[in-house]
Order: sequence, then structure tokens, then C-alpha cells
Amino acid sequence: MITPDGIVGKVRESGDHTAQVLAINDPTSGAGVILETTRTRGILRGDAVGRPQIVGILADQRIQPGEKVLTAGGDMSSRAGCPWRVVRVKPDPDRDSFIDVLVNPAAHLDRLDEVLVIISTETRFSAEQQQT
Repeated sequence: MITPDGIVGKVRESGDHTAQVLAINDPTSGAGVILETTRTRGILRGDAVGRPQIVGILADQRIQPGEKVLTAGGDMSSRAGCPWRVVRVKPDPDRDSFIDVLVNPAAHLDRLDEVLVIISTETRFSAEQQQT
């Protein structure tokens, strides 16, 4: 799911007229992201209280508050380029050499009224475009 401000979740199941969705700040959610400056990759998901964070990153002093975070789009459930910002970097409490990167979502996750559900990310070309 996406808003004009960025990704907000993904569809888990869908029916004819309804969909069960998982918000991006849910601890069981996950989206691949890349830090714009350092090009470090990680997984964006919610912590136990629903704050978005990036996990699975080795400690790196180059990662600083304010750095832009982009969804990688490689998991086929999110579009590349939806901006987030690093708020704080803290040691991972469960793994010594790793850090958790707290981020500020571009979208207001607590004030969502409408979202767009993307049903396909397939790139389509005309026969002419494929021949060039």
C-alpha cells in the first residue's frame, strides 16, 4: 500500500471487495530499504511499540540522523524511492555488532484515511520499445 508520501504497508490477503493489510510499522512486517548516502541495505519493520526501524545492519558510524532512507523495491511489494529519514541510531539490544536505525516515515501512519493498493509492478513495453 502506498500514499503520496510513501509506503505504508502491504496486502496480506485479498477478497473480492476487501483486503487484509499489514502496516509497515508492524513488527511482523518488512520491506527492503537502502540508506541513500552509505548505500547500506536493511529491513524496515516496526518495533514492539510500532515505531518504524531498520534492522539487520552492522554497526557503521557513517549512518547519521537526517540520512534519507529509500525503499529498495526488490521484494516486489514496495516501490523504490519512497523517502524516509533516519532519526536515531542505537545498538541492537539482541546482537552486539549490529545497530537499529530508527526512522521517521514520510507518511503519517497514525492518520491514514486512504491508500493506493498496487496490484502489479510489472514493467510493460510495447513491441516497438522492446526492439530498440
